[in-house]
Amino acid sequence: MEFLKNDRSELVAEFKDQDPFAAAEYRAMHTESSVSSFAARWAAQVRQVDSFVCRFGRLPRSYSSGASGVLDEARLHAWVQRQRKKESDLSEFQFLRLDVIPGFSWSPREDQWELLFEATHSFFTKYERQPRRRSSDPQERKLAGWIRSQNRQIVDCRMSQSRVQLVRQWRDGLSCPERQAWLSLAASRMIDEYGRQTG
Repeated sequence: MEFLKNDRSELVAEFKDQDPFAAAEYRAMHTESSVSSFAARWAAQVRQVDSFVCRFGRLPRSYSSGASGVLDEARLHAWVQRQRKKESDLSEFQFLRLDVIPGFSWSPREDQWELLFEATHSFFTKYERQPRRRSSDPQERKLAGWIRSQNRQIVDCRMSQSRVQLVRQWRDGLSCPERQAWLSLAASRMIDEYGRQTG
């Protein structure tokens, strides 16, 4: 993970004279002294997340099978979540510093939804059929379950309007058999109703 170390070092050096969080991390990188300021604690936390990512190749999770062996994994995950929630309160350095952590995202759930949406589109394009829930392929089963859950969200009016719009645009580009395979009749009607309401 030399990439992470170089990006982090360059970013810290660039901001150390302008931002207290960068200055605290710079001091932590170059001395053994510990300063108990908020900025120093923030720098220590982000470095712990760096170490975790370098060691395990992923961000900390709120739950873990114990495979990482890191007792504080849930605590690190909670810290990362807090940074996401207070994104607008972070300094430019803090924002950029978090951004250079491999795998970090400001909206991981939205990213995951978009990945599954694209994977579903690719599956239909490649196989010209709906993913099967009883397939021997775990990825196909995952997509089938995701489609089912999206249909439920549409019918229960729990899907955001922006997502409904995306699904509607994609659905309208499908042939009739593909459209019927992807969306339940109830979900398709809900999307049509949304279209009438929004013009």
